[in-house]
Amino acid sequence: MTIGEFPSDSFGTCFLLCLPKDLTGAISRLLSPSDICNLCLCCKSLCALVDTEDIWLAQCELVKVLPLSEILQWRTGIRSYKGLCRFLVEVMKPLVGIWVHERPILGNVVYVMPGFLSVVGCRIIPQEVGPLGIQEGRVIWSPVFEIICIFDGSNKFFLHGSNGEDFFLYPGCVTGIEKSCNVLLLEVEPRREKSLCREEEVSRKVSFWDLCFKEKSVLLELVTNHVGLHVPESLTETLFPTLKDDDEKMLERRAMLLKMHRFGGNWKDKNLEEEELCYNPMQVDINGRWEHLSHHFLKEEDIENRQSFLSSGDTFGLSLKASYIETSSYLGGWPKMNLNHFAFYKLPVKSPMKDQAYAGLWGVTYGWPPEKCIEDDEGKTGKALYLVMLTYEQY
Repeated sequence: MTIGEFPSDSFGTCFLLCLPKDLTGAISRLLSPSDICNLCLCCKSLCALVDTEDIWLAQCELVKVLPLSEILQWRTGIRSYKGLCRFLVEVMKPLVGIWVHERPILGNVVYVMPGFLSVVGCRIIPQEVGPLGIQEGRVIWSPVFEIICIFDGSNKFFLHGSNGEDFFLYPGCVTGIEKSCNVLLLEVEPRREKSLCREEEVSRKVSFWDLCFKEKSVLLELVTNHVGLHVPESLTETLFPTLKDDDEKMLERRAMLLKMHRFGGNWKDKNLEEEELCYNPMQVDINGRWEHLSHHFLKEEDIENRQSFLSSGDTFGLSLKASYIETSSYLGGWPKMNLNHFAFYKLPVKSPMKDQAYAGLWGVTYGWPPEKCIEDDEGKTGKALYLVMLTYEQY
């Protein structure tokens, strides 16, 4: 069909409506999710054309953070591919990667990866690699945090923790994820009823970053002690599906977590369809919980900052924020980190150039050649696992 065969009123918006469906699908693959959303706002006809499951399935593939087989599996627990695409673009793509904390060589390395309808941050525990090596052996890890995709593509946040014997989950919220984020911050977030907010209060608000390290530590301890939920070990073990028939088990686990986030300790007797006003993980009375904190080491400006911060909210809770800040790196490639914050820094693992074939992050073991194991005084064999960043510098 040539352009001359179209009726005169088919140009502009109507021209797109006259295209074959397969051609419309091909064109949609050249657009971003925001482009598709903008087309939906133009008119009802264009919205009906592009706001379809097939179009949004294609968009999910184009994000390139999940294989098609997993995208299809995840769709069983969400209302639409549009909602799933929202989670993939806004949460998963910016966060997936390797994040490090103070002294990463000692094991403060967190790998953020897809779970099941979730993003999971896992700390790689310092360990020895057995005779089978890293390719065949099992890497020991522990969960740090989890962001769960709910039915419309929005999210819920949990911090993982334990006291050595029991496991706990700490519900919170994600307050923002920038697309080019390189720092992941755990903070205490003040919340105030909208009816009580005034512009001058918001403009004068002291941020969590402005507090001294000691006060930030105490605030986090107060909030986590209040919102922490004791959970069975099984909930922390099944973060990832291992078999094809695990979908039902993973959907059940996800439903349990969403109820915990909404209802707190009373989640077992509730269902997600209930409309009643329920547990609020943000409700923490901080003002009356500072008795045990000694103030003799605090400067007057620190005390003023803290008082201003506490006055900026009625309730307080945990929040996760992913932002971009200007950073520099050590010669070895590790980012220089501000130790006054509870933060992870994203490791920029760039694709090597032609003359930099070995640049990037390497997993190595102690001893050479790597096939040989080392036997200690107790007769145990094994090799320590290390992460090494290789870079090229021009002199």
